Amino acid sequence: MKQKVIAVDCDDVLAETAPLILAHYNTAYGTQLKLQDMHSNDLRIWEIPDKATAITHVTAS
Repeated sequence: MKQKVIAVDCDDVLAETAPLILAHYNTAYGTQLKLQDMHSNDLRIWEIPDKATAITHVTAS
């Protein structure tokens, strides 16, 4: 029997998840980012040197 998978889209439409994700990121990486920072593509705000590091941070936890 094939295993079924349930996917959940957590983009703040049905549930406010961004503050929780940001709090985790701040704890994990020692940053003090705010919600308005989440919409910036300026990597200096995120205190990371390049996009590869950004991807590593997002997929690491």
